[in-house]
Amino acid sequence: MEFTTVINERRSAKDFEPNVPISTEQLEVMVEEAQLAPTAFNLQHAKYIIVRDETVKQELKEVSLMQEKITNASAVIIITGDAQAYENVAEIYAHTLTGDVLTMKEEVIRDFYVPRGESFAREEAIRNGSLVAMQFMLVAKSYGWDTCPMIGFDKIEVRRILDIPANEEIVMMITLGKAVPMDEYSRGYRKPAQEVIRYK
Repeated sequence: MEFTTVINERRSAKDFEPNVPISTEQLEVMVEEAQLAPTAFNLQHAKYIIVRDETVKQELKEVSLMQEKITNASAVIIITGDAQAYENVAEIYAHTLTGDVLTMKEEVIRDFYVPRGESFAREEAIRNGSLVAMQFMLVAKSYGWDTCPMIGFDKIEVRRILDIPANEEIVMMITLGKAVPMDEYSRGYRKPAQEVIRYK
């Protein structure tokens, strides 16, 4: 699918056709392509919890304003961002750097994050996770899947249900599936470029 078609046709699905399975292989292909999104220092903060189990989807629905799209979706993806991603420099850069160069890289990145404190690290986890979340939705559309980004859920309860560790910030819930066909409805108003740009 052409990129301009993807961005014009991607819409936030209001609901999904129930009982439409999606394979592990398809999900992993989409995640690998989403992982090509840029991240600070290439730290790849994002992690994915993919829920297809009907019982777990029902639990999520109950702490997400009883939104039907959660249980009808083929999969529910919780994207988290690791606030301690800067501690994994060796794991990522060992593929391309060695010895003193790798040690220097670790020091540079730690010296960037540590003085800025925990709140900055958590903001970074959300920023970088958000880049991946948007890319995932575009990738999904390119493969013919519909999505809806969601924030209407109880983060504390979602963390408990999915056993999300404390260092991971919940960035977004994305429901994925085949959208229920609906009568055509116009896209919400978008401001023209001239209204949102300031040139200096």
